[in-house]
Amino acid sequence: MNQIKSFFISVLLGCPIIMSGQNQAEDTLAINNHPDKVPFLTVFNKLGANTLNSFTYNYGLNYAVTPLITCGMVKSGIDWRWNRLGYNNKWVAYSGTPFGAIGFAVPVAVPLWLYVRGRKQGDIRLQATGLAIGQSAMLALSISFGIKAFTGRREPGIMEHHFYPDRGSTTDYSDDWAWGFMKRGVFSGWPSSHTIVSFAMATTLAEMYPEYQLIKWCAFAYAGSVGLGVSLFSHWASEVVAGAFMGYAIGKSVGVSFNQLIGNSGNTKRYYLLYPVPNGIGLTRYF
Repeated sequence: MNQIKSFFISVLLGCPIIMSGQNQAEDTLAINNHPDKVPFLTVFNKLGANTLNSFTYNYGLNYAVTPLITCGMVKSGIDWRWNRLGYNNKWVAYSGTPFGAIGFAVPVAVPLWLYVRGRKQGDIRLQATGLAIGQSAMLALSISFGIKAFTGRREPGIMEHHFYPDRGSTTDYSDDWAWGFMKRGVFSGWPSSHTIVSFAMATTLAEMYPEYQLIKWCAFAYAGSVGLGVSLFSHWASEVVAGAFMGYAIGKSVGVSFNQLIGNSGNTKRYYLLYPVPNGIGLTRYF
């Protein structure tokens, strides 16, 4: 419990300060010179600022509540009971594996397809959407790896049990964390990389096309399916919940940035960011 509290505090205090007064002229990059094309390197548009903004979106609550939710799911036994569903039912565990594969393929294929299709059609928004989704996926993966490097949570062990039945355990180990640096690597643990990436992409897509409700619901249905799928065989349920909250914050930040890039500010919702500064708290309002 003390370790989770420490992580909660470090996330809040470790959020870097967002610099104000950014040069908005840089947002246009080379688009003004080529009104029907968005340069591929625009995928890195405001990469640093978007990373920082994701930590302070929604007053930083999206990241702040995840340790508390995880603690609650561990202490209440929810994590362990959900783990036993896949552990005791082989067909349940295997039913989730296709979503693990989808979670690897979609973040690469979809952004490239949207960008290439947008270039062929001369569609600025479609090109920007492909690049925005690509940036969301990169940011989400990097952030999840960075957090995992320090949390070191033990794997659920569901598939290992099905491959090697004698390696299973009936003792609750959902609270087994190896705090430190790279004690258990970055490819498994808290939060779920599959989930944080899928929700970041879905949120960015919804932000780029807010007038299309079908796109929004299909995007989040995809993200939810990936999260549910990996929770059945490779992640604890709380890791999926944490990934969803974090991914949503990342997707919102990137979506707002790319909407501003292409002058699509009319689709950008107003929101506020709260972040720590050396002598207090800073507040930024976006339009």
